[in-house]
Amino acid sequence: MLRQRLEFLQDPRRGFFVDDDRVLRQDELRSPFQAGIQHIARVTSSAERAWLTDMLATVESTATS
Repeated sequence: MLRQRLEFLQDPRRGFFVDDDRVLRQDELRSPFQAGIQHIARVTSSAERAWLTDMLATVESTATS
């Protein structure tokens, strides 16, 4: 489950604001509210990816011990 979540978070096609299946860049957003939501999502995803990576390493090292 952890690996699946990490793969989902690493998918470059996912995002809050999409146009024709392409995630919009920060400079393409229409409002500061959209930019804020996107910023929070990126920071949260980054923290979650770091946690998942650490947790997977811990689980894998425990399993091989």
